[in-house]
Amino acid sequence: MRGTTTRHVPWLNELYYNHSRRDGLRGQGFARWGGWGDHRHPIQFSGDAVGNWDVLRFEVDLTTTSGNAGCFFWAHDIGGFYDGTDPELYTRWTQFGLLNSSLRIHSVSDDKLDRRPWLWGERQERAMRRIYHLRSRLMPYIYSSVRQCHTDMLPLNRGLYIEQPDIEASYHHPGEFLFGDLILGAPVTEAGQGPDFTVNVPVYFPDGCDWYSLFTGQRYTGGTTDTVPTPLENSPVFVKGGWPLPMQPYRPRMASAPLDTLVVRCYPGREGDENTYRLYEDDGQTTDYERGHFATTALTYSLRNGTVRLTVAPAEGSYAGQPERRAYRIELPGIPADRRVRARYDDAVGGLVVPVARRDIRRAVTVEVDA
Repeated sequence: MRGTTTRHVPWLNELYYNHSRRDGLRGQGFARWGGWGDHRHPIQFSGDAVGNWDVLRFEVDLTTTSGNAGCFFWAHDIGGFYDGTDPELYTRWTQFGLLNSSLRIHSVSDDKLDRRPWLWGERQERAMRRIYHLRSRLMPYIYSSVRQCHTDMLPLNRGLYIEQPDIEASYHHPGEFLFGDLILGAPVTEAGQGPDFTVNVPVYFPDGCDWYSLFTGQRYTGGTTDTVPTPLENSPVFVKGGWPLPMQPYRPRMASAPLDTLVVRCYPGREGDENTYRLYEDDGQTTDYERGHFATTALTYSLRNGTVRLTVAPAEGSYAGQPERRAYRIELPGIPADRRVRARYDDAVGGLVVPVARRDIRRAVTVEVDA
């Protein structure tokens, strides 16, 4: 490390972080946890984990509860640094990584631990590819959620009790967490049964809305506990009904590609709902956001008298490199097909898709359909 021979981890992390902030760039560290205060130097690395089911479960709990003390951004050796030669375990660890601050694979140098996902079996490869593609498509939501960490000091992975501290059930489901405001995760942390490696996961769904599986589209009622059969290809990941979820088309370079098409997915809400989520954008590299160079876009879902209305408000704010025009893809799972002229039914979405041609981001977009 430049300028010092110390081996003290917090100090090394401080020096490296400050060095990375040169020329107006944002600081970024990736290091082992150095103790209290080191949460200022994201991203934290949880160490050379041994690959087994108990450690995977420990990492779920670690990631969730660390947010209570201000350490919001954990990264793990997906699959384990040592051992971890079970393809099923590797697949489930990857699914947990979908809902981490970063999805990264790493292991000791060992011919048996080559972590390239396509070397672990065709079925496992397909399941892991699905996760990597979902990670790419969710980047607008993930980035907006990290902004919320910055402005509101809310953890990225948060225990249910943070959102509903007065609900006793929120304290009794440690294997679950919220990932930002809109996504609930209950990762599989045990081996499955049968040819599909199925695990029956008990999931408590927080009250106040219905929840929908991101993988199957199935609805679950808030305020209840249900058993979710989860084959290898799926993961217990759920989205709040009645809220706009900002996404994008799959991009190989998900964080640096311009957001020239905004996908807004809205699972069904309840009659009378009117909910707004704010997309956050900036240049992704500099500290100009500290001087007000960023943009937000209000996305609003409402359900009144059986009519769904989705509104993308005009973008507010600006930053270097901001796209001035973009297309939109409004996805409405759960709304059946009919003869609507501008919408089409999409089997993958499980509902209607309304495409909107490229237009000025300062113009509002409104879509109305009968639910």
